Amino acid sequence: MKSVFFTDNGIEDIPDDAIFNFKIQATVTNPILYIDFHEITVVPINYDIKYDAVYTKDAPYEILAAPLNNVTFTVPKEGGGSKEFNHDGNIAKQVFQEIINKYHAAGFAYDLQIVPYCPINSTDITLQTISYFIDSTSEESVSCCIYLQTSTFTQTLTAPEIPIRSDYKMSNELDLYRVVSPNGVGEFEFSPSKNGGNVEFYEVDCTLIPYNPYIKINPLFSGLYGADYDDYRGLICGGDFSMPIVSNEWETYQLQNKYYQDIFNRQISHQEYNNKFSLASDILGATAGAVSAGVEGFTVGGGVGAAVSAGVSLLGGAADVVTNQMLRNEEIRYQKDQFGFQLGTIKARAESLTRSTSFNQNNKYFPYVEYYTCTKVEEDALKKKIEYNGMTVGVIGKISDYLSPTYEYTYVQAQLIEIDIPDDYQMVEEIARRLRGGIRIA
Repeated sequence: MKSVFFTDNGIEDIPDDAIFNFKIQATVTNPILYIDFHEITVVPINYDIKYDAVYTKDAPYEILAAPLNNVTFTVPKEGGGSKEFNHDGNIAKQVFQEIINKYHAAGFAYDLQIVPYCPINSTDITLQTISYFIDSTSEESVSCCIYLQTSTFTQTLTAPEIPIRSDYKMSNELDLYRVVSPNGVGEFEFSPSKNGGNVEFYEVDCTLIPYNPYIKINPLFSGLYGADYDDYRGLICGGDFSMPIVSNEWETYQLQNKYYQDIFNRQISHQEYNNKFSLASDILGATAGAVSAGVEGFTVGGGVGAAVSAGVSLLGGAADVVTNQMLRNEEIRYQKDQFGFQLGTIKARAESLTRSTSFNQNNKYFPYVEYYTCTKVEEDALKKKIEYNGMTVGVIGKISDYLSPTYEYTYVQAQLIEIDIPDDYQMVEEIARRLRGGIRIA
């Protein structure tokens, strides 16, 4: 196939597969416009993913994992010891995408996900089972993936630093804390004041499952929340963590029909083998028919009749042999043409989008903590409300137990239940009325 290009020497035909670097020069008043064409080379990456044993102990499927970002790992070295290996996260993502596109439709690969946590929480992977992705040009390993031994795991993470007030009442009323899913689908609100006044750690519970991974994160509960009971309290990250999958029907057909070419070749060779015996049988039958016709003609009509009869029979038998052989050859050509047309039809089918993704430019790759607070004006307003109007405690007790040591006066509003004034009903009624309306006590 030829393509037409404008070059310095005029219009030329250049093969599509030629390596070229030329210029198009066109005078546009002033200045001169130059367009450079450069060859873009693509370096193939080789990988060897083997299924030799069951690595994932608690699941009926295997899980391969690789960091999305660049990481320096400590890996085993040939001959013993260890060495550093620079993992390229971008290449790993491209290779994983190629694997899922190629093997998903055939049923060998289920799903490709970007999840925030992994059971391997260390850069030292000398004891792990590893496969490397190799640059075919330099023969150097540029990335790797790890065979996970478990699909269910728990991790404890150090909490990020967030401002927490020492005044529990003010913090509980003015500040909002919540853990949000990476895709923004879910959130979990909590109060550090109810959690003993701080949040030092977060606990993560995960089960890696195709299509719907289970990911839960919660503050390490204490205080009014009690302890961590391994229950469902916390943020359960919902939504879709899968990446898009594109399927190619020709590659899928090859994977699902591994020996399709061998099967067809064996069918043709079998038919050709049978045809040889059919041809021999036809020739033998034609010869035997001619001999039989000659004997019969001699008996009935004498020598001349026998010769004529034998000649006609021999010619008819030869025609039958040729016709049958042509039909058998045509049957083989027909099967080959049909097989080729069927494969051509599969190859001609366009790639299809098997699965889309919900990831977008606003997505995060991990849960995050949101912190909201108020302005100084609102903070001062709440302080004055507590100072001059107090707060509702909803208990039965003595007024003296709830007088504030911080402020000069304490605002008290209550319902009188009992008072030690036995002989003055009017005074008791007046005190009860004042308490119902609210009074300030020094």
